[in-house]
Amino acid sequence: MIHGGIGFGGLFLLKKAFFLVVLSFFVLLGASKADSEGLKKFGKVLAVIMWALALAAVVLVGYKTVTGTSCGSMKYGRQPTMPMQEGQTPMMPPTK
Repeated sequence: MIHGGIGFGGLFLLKKAFFLVVLSFFVLLGASKADSEGLKKFGKVLAVIMWALALAAVVLVGYKTVTGTSCGSMKYGRQPTMPMQEGQTPMMPPTK
């Protein structure tokens, strides 16, 4: 059962994952045309790392979508507010 939807943070992560997969294709293409064996191995290792990062991003988005949690809501979103006590007036900025 899906509790939440994919938010903007999730779409951003999926966009980055797609970018990493496309970039890894070009890394593999360049590595296959390289002359030295060391550069070919480096390109393959780099592509595998990109695939792992893209997979981690997709898994994270899926986890956050299923659990209904958001990406960094306390860090970048609304700040938690304290409940008002009975008889307390809301704090207003000073007027000049």
